[in-house]
Amino acid sequence: MRSRSHERSRRSQSSQHHAPSRSHSSRKNPGCSRRSSDGNSKANRNGLRIFVSTANLGHCLPDEDSLAAVLPRHGKVHNVIHFSVKSSSIVNGVSRASWNNINTHGKLEVIAIGLQEATSSGNILTTSGITSKLTGTDIKERNNFKRVLGSIGKPMDDLHCMASDFMANAVQGGQAELGGTKKLKDMIVQHIGDDYTLLTEFQRGELVLYLFVRNDLAPSSKVTLLKGANVGVGGIMANKCGIAALLSVGDTRLSFVCAHLSAHEGNYQSRNSNVADILAGTNDPTLTSHHSFVFGDLNYRTELPRPSKGDTLTKEEAKIISQKMIAQRDWVKFNELDELRKALVKKDILVGFHTPDCRFPPTFKVEKKEGFHYNFQRTPSYTDRILWKSNEETRRIEPIIYEAPSNFTTSDHKPVRGLFFLPSRPSLKLDSEKTLLNVELSQIQCKGLKPEGGLLDSDLNTFMRVRCEPSHLLKISTSSRLQTDTIRITDRPSWRNDALRFQVNVLSKGDVRGSNIYLESVQENMMAGSTVLGTVVFDLEHTIRKTLGVKERSESLSCDLLRHSKCVGKVTCNLQVSWHQPPISRCSTSASERNHQAKSELQSGSEDGSSVTEKVSNSPLRQRVSEVTPAARSKSKSQGEVKDENISCRVSTYSSKRRNGSTSSHDCNISEKVLSGYLSKLKLPQALLLAVKENYYLSDRRMWVIDSSCAMQIRDSCLMGDDNKVVQVSRWEELCECVCFHSKMGARVGMETDFQLLYTSDSQINLRFCVGSSKKTSSDEIEVARKTMEAITPKAPHTPLVEYIQNFVKNFSSDEAHKLKQKGKFISLILATQGVPTSKDAKSDSDAFRALGQALKSLNKLPVKLVIRLCTGDEETVRCYNEVLTHSLQNCDVLNDYEGEAMEVYLYNPWLTYSLGLHRLREAGLAWGMDMLDEKTLSFDKIHRFCNSYFYGKSRTLPHPHDDWNMFIDALSKLNNEEMLQYHPVKKKMCPWIDLRKLESMYRHRKKPRACRDNTKETKSSEAVLRDSDTSLDAYLQKWAYQPPAYQVLKPLTDMLTTVPDALPPINPKVESHEYFLKWKEFSEEAFDEESGDELTAVLRKAMKKVKLFFHPDKLPADLTESQSKLFKAMWDFFMKSEAIWIK
Repeated sequence: MRSRSHERSRRSQSSQHHAPSRSHSSRKNPGCSRRSSDGNSKANRNGLRIFVSTANLGHCLPDEDSLAAVLPRHGKVHNVIHFSVKSSSIVNGVSRASWNNINTHGKLEVIAIGLQEATSSGNILTTSGITSKLTGTDIKERNNFKRVLGSIGKPMDDLHCMASDFMANAVQGGQAELGGTKKLKDMIVQHIGDDYTLLTEFQRGELVLYLFVRNDLAPSSKVTLLKGANVGVGGIMANKCGIAALLSVGDTRLSFVCAHLSAHEGNYQSRNSNVADILAGTNDPTLTSHHSFVFGDLNYRTELPRPSKGDTLTKEEAKIISQKMIAQRDWVKFNELDELRKALVKKDILVGFHTPDCRFPPTFKVEKKEGFHYNFQRTPSYTDRILWKSNEETRRIEPIIYEAPSNFTTSDHKPVRGLFFLPSRPSLKLDSEKTLLNVELSQIQCKGLKPEGGLLDSDLNTFMRVRCEPSHLLKISTSSRLQTDTIRITDRPSWRNDALRFQVNVLSKGDVRGSNIYLESVQENMMAGSTVLGTVVFDLEHTIRKTLGVKERSESLSCDLLRHSKCVGKVTCNLQVSWHQPPISRCSTSASERNHQAKSELQSGSEDGSSVTEKVSNSPLRQRVSEVTPAARSKSKSQGEVKDENISCRVSTYSSKRRNGSTSSHDCNISEKVLSGYLSKLKLPQALLLAVKENYYLSDRRMWVIDSSCAMQIRDSCLMGDDNKVVQVSRWEELCECVCFHSKMGARVGMETDFQLLYTSDSQINLRFCVGSSKKTSSDEIEVARKTMEAITPKAPHTPLVEYIQNFVKNFSSDEAHKLKQKGKFISLILATQGVPTSKDAKSDSDAFRALGQALKSLNKLPVKLVIRLCTGDEETVRCYNEVLTHSLQNCDVLNDYEGEAMEVYLYNPWLTYSLGLHRLREAGLAWGMDMLDEKTLSFDKIHRFCNSYFYGKSRTLPHPHDDWNMFIDALSKLNNEEMLQYHPVKKKMCPWIDLRKLESMYRHRKKPRACRDNTKETKSSEAVLRDSDTSLDAYLQKWAYQPPAYQVLKPLTDMLTTVPDALPPINPKVESHEYFLKWKEFSEEAFDEESGDELTAVLRKAMKKVKLFFHPDKLPADLTESQSKLFKAMWDFFMKSEAIWIK
């Protein structure tokens, strides 16, 4: 046996001899050197060495020896690959001599660890009601535990003991984790070593997932998805569950799904359902990642042969057969009888996944000692497994080691661990002349489609659609077709005479690497929204590589349609790709020439508009819903769409009659029908019609003022594209989308709307256009509006809002104002601007805002209601407008773009799903009662009034929460069931209108005084501070910001954000009052509950923007006292420290 010194000497000589051969590629991939382990001259391959392990700890903390048996110490590769490794641990096809030419020295790049039954305090009973809070992220402090346990009410008597044990374990210690996993984590981190970054840790009930990356890869690595899903008792308990993470390492996306599935023999179908439910509940990252791993205690058992068909084995017979197979060491037989292998072959679950043959003894059920000794009360089985899948054709996951360490002694399971190699992508050389690839999918046919949920085969009405990832590679032209027609009532739809056509931009290697095409089979549903039945993933990079050397290529494809990794049908099609030949004059479509062309069309009055249409269709925003719902893309008419030209003409006529006061009941019925149709298109409740109709009749007309200054070109806005994906766009592009919608709405509903540009340098463009009048048909008005907006390039040097308001007031005749007031009507004035006004006399932005405030005050004398539609998310600008308007106007509403406004509403009223439809109504000046949603947390009286007005209407009455809380909640629950789900822009998923869980939590918190909301011990400390007059301001703030009892560790950022009023006067008696303190708007505690991953990070970032604006030293008043200044400085420092910890 070689000595350690001899081994070190050999390695040193080898590395010195081959040092000159180290290339840039090996430095880029630090885990793979240029030398093989056996001294051959053949170079090692570059790539990622990925270590995956799973262990069921059986509620016991493993000792050091057991831990060392599972995890490689300090991440060293030679702790996994070495000459003494058992042959049974080496995957078939891997040579011990070459180890597939991977580097067997150095340290692993990625380490994934999944642990089941990881809590050392026994079985923790958890539900989705508390695990989403308690185990949504890595560390949960004791004040959070108690708060959230209260969110599910009092525990039942027979479960009280377990809940008490859990609380006793969770509450002790300032940083205690669920069930004592804090100590387990410390052991693992120490074992892995300082050369690794723990990129994420996530606990769901008794399941824990850790992801480590080597320090040199940490800056280019990021976890973009982290979610859990419960599949335990009743489908809501976390005793069985799964965790999914999507890890990006450079340009490679890796997904890791750790699961603990249903136990016991005979539950094969239940386990299959668990897998599908976990993937469904975690957005199925195996579909969008390049490579995936599924691992854990999957609990698939050995299905022993039966004596005859229909008979079942007795326990004694099963025990005898198992003992015989174990005695013969017949692992091949165990693999043949394995339920998981059966599921993979039959494509019941995890289609496309692979797992090596288990060449080691079964991992369950073993005795807690070294070696494999079985308790034959259960059939020995391979319950602990690791599976993998590659969505890339260019490279595949290669298993190297797959083993079950025998010297793990603290559980009745043996862990399983594996080493996998992912080679780097081959070099890619693009042709500068081949930048656009034409793609066509034809002869598409589906077979054996399986409907989702309770649908029958006869209910299948499906179409095919295609999308690309990354989405900006997809170029859409006039000849593009991304969706087929709908074929109805068949599970074997065929589109023989139809084809999907599109183009792919092939401009940079970074975009092409890892790109995919997704072909989706979609169930059409005009009412509830279309749903994806199944998806096929094509490796676009592989297709591009194969086509680089030829002009065109075609092939026939036959693929499985996958839904949550289950096969739900078969798709066959022909794929044809060819390189687009660009025209000789490639610069003929510059932005200036396109604008000139649009201007020419406006001057000539051309109705064709083909060039403008092509320009818009080439835009990545073309798929954006200009009228909110994707159903408008279908050939069939949606419920509320008005396409009958006769109705449009009658509506235009009604608009004229409404202004003259000569409307008839027939005219009103037409108007109400159109309004009702638009509410349906916006997916809004019909009860909202009464409130909208009232504002519609009272609004004489709408006037939009459009800011076309050069600041509108800044790209800090966003729109929702296909599948509700957010697309980054300029402020002008976002505003054009908004104006496009409202011009269509005004024209079709018959609401006269004037659009006025603040400034344009081109005299050929009309500064004003109008819709909703009786002079033209609605289609003509919409076309003029579209072409006008397309012809404009925002480049004005200033934003003369003050001058516009002054001229507006000056030109508003007293007779018109008197007539409108007599009729009880008003004009809706909508200012769509980037925010910062300019004024001739203003020397600074603050002077300009003061001048704007003075101008706006004059609107109070007129029958005008104002909507400020900001095209910026800048917190300083938003605050300035709110302050100016608070002191200037009585009827005003300030809005951001949809994404920004939804986040504002969520911070103060997270119980409401703020839909795009509500946002459009506020923009239109048709929902004046919603202006407080983004300003403060509503009281239950106002919540009741809001729900009663906008969701219930006058036909029925919503019970008041103060009279009967249960009846109030039951009524809202029925409302949620009656109405369609809405897209939630914060949670990034479809949700009901009202989040009842958050309302319940708000109700419990408001029943208690503020001092009693947190845990008892901390409350007593705070009260003691208040009683102790000698306590200094420093001590007071120390106890506000840090966790008891030692007050050395900062509280979670969420707690600090929601308890800011506790540190300010008048609650803080150590500081004098100041009017500036009153400007702080308290966040809702429920805005930070139940969120995790990207959702929580987005909410925290938005909240921190408001904190920085309020506490920033440059924003504070000049007349602060010494103690007030000290308070602001201390709180600023506390928040900056906490932000650095919690927001990465």
